[in-house]
Amino acid sequence: MANIFGSIGEPSRAQEVIAELVKRIMGYAVGATKALVPDNSPRALPILWVHIFFNYQWVDRVASKVLGAGRPSFMDSLRGALDNEIKTALYSHLAPPQRQRAVDGLNEALDGFMLEFAEYGAPASQGAVKGTLFWEFGKKVANMLGHVDQAFMITAIAGNTMAGVKAMDVPGLLRTLTTA
Repeated sequence: MANIFGSIGEPSRAQEVIAELVKRIMGYAVGATKALVPDNSPRALPILWVHIFFNYQWVDRVASKVLGAGRPSFMDSLRGALDNEIKTALYSHLAPPQRQRAVDGLNEALDGFMLEFAEYGAPASQGAVKGTLFWEFGKKVANMLGHVDQAFMITAIAGNTMAGVKAMDVPGLLRTLTTA
């Protein structure tokens, strides 16, 4: 088993993985958002939020399989690190009390998102996407963009989201916590 605790004064392997996951969650969320809306669009921030939520939920699903009983504490640590990144990256212009309220509101929205999408599964390797987590997420984002139930837009968003989670390589990163 890998030393996940680290040496005194050095980050643990789990802390390194969490830092890398925060980068990947945020990076792929920003990329996906920029592919859909211009930076100055009033839809940019809500679209970014749901992409962050989706990526977080994907990590949670993979962590459940890879980390087993270690998942809850790992995800709590990841959520705290993600909150800190959101405070810095998205809300640094706000006064500290406003910044905390904004993050608290996001956490409530994330909890709702997690419940909303918990029932959907991932597509089989060569199976249909419709009705899966990716399809339903694509439908949500398409609706936010005003493309209500337009299959071509839903499919494009779902495909982009699948490419993003594949590129994030969450299973590979999490497996480094369980191997020597």
